[in-house]
Amino acid sequence: MAVVDMASGLAQYRSWIFDLDGTLIRNPLDFVGMREALGIAAGVDILAYVGSLDEAQQREAEAIVTAFEVRAAEQSTVMPGAREVLVKLQEKHSQGYRVGVLSRNHRQAVLAGLHHSELLSFFAEDCILAREDAAAKPDPAGIHKLLSLWQASTSTAVMVGDFHYDLSAGRAAGVATLLVGRESLWPALTDHHYVDWRDVLGAL
Repeated sequence: MAVVDMASGLAQYRSWIFDLDGTLIRNPLDFVGMREALGIAAGVDILAYVGSLDEAQQREAEAIVTAFEVRAAEQSTVMPGAREVLVKLQEKHSQGYRVGVLSRNHRQAVLAGLHHSELLSFFAEDCILAREDAAAKPDPAGIHKLLSLWQASTSTAVMVGDFHYDLSAGRAAGVATLLVGRESLWPALTDHHYVDWRDVLGAL
């Protein structure tokens, strides 16, 4: 578990790993329609279900999921205040600050979402991880991969997201967790909680 210095706020973190959908961007991803197309009930982990299928069924299901993701990504908009946070972190690059994206989505959808929300330029290509690049959250593999790339310590890293998958991945990786944009539903998994990105900006 990360050792969090609450008195230092967010200034203690140099390695920032962001979830995408619902965190940096908003898009109309139709989970109900996706589950109907796959024939699974509400509450079933979609990626876990796809991974449980045989090879032929998995290819078919993956194509369905990706089509829904890309369609939603092409309608993405940036969350209010998120761009300003990325600008501030970018300005601190020379001080050792690094930023990355870790998404459960297909890479095509991740890149489309970043492009349509005009956030793509903030992230180096090898710092954008989709489900093809690492085991899906809540597995911490993607966090470890980025920290290894940056040669960074878990003690100065933070996983930023809007859902328990993000927070659980952060906990499992031993980094701090930051919940943005919703009621704090998972206090045991959350080190920092800000409802608005503009509050995050003020804490940097």
